[in-house]
Amino acid sequence: MSDMKQLMKIGTALKAFGSARSGSKDRAALEQQARVAAAQGYADEEAARRAARYQLGEQAAALAQAGIGPGGTADLVVKDSALAAEMDALNYRYRGLQAARALRSQARKTASDSYLMAGAKLLSGAAEMKNQRSILSNAEK
Repeated sequence: MSDMKQLMKIGTALKAFGSARSGSKDRAALEQQARVAAAQGYADEEAARRAARYQLGEQAAALAQAGIGPGGTADLVVKDSALAAEMDALNYRYRGLQAARALRSQARKTASDSYLMAGAKLLSGAAEMKNQRSILSNAEK
């Protein structure tokens, strides 16, 4: 009977460890995804700025070719385009950082849930051992 108790204790401990380990791996994967999401946001931001510089250059060339000098309505249009392009770039960064933040939050919840599950498995194993002990003691009577 002592061997059976030992096996049950070991099995319970292994189940709990497995839950905690699985949660740790899941958290690490989510943290990696968060880093990728943030990096992608920054990359998209830079790509938007490059595209905007090209577009603003095209706009300036078209205005010069048309013989329109700086100032007036043309200048307002160029400034408005530059502002809109900057807002687009910042929105790319913001979306990437928001995605990263959500993934990090999910990673923390996953880790917390895995520790709760490990604790539940330990409690369940203890209850099962108590139940088995009760069954065995009743069988001996």
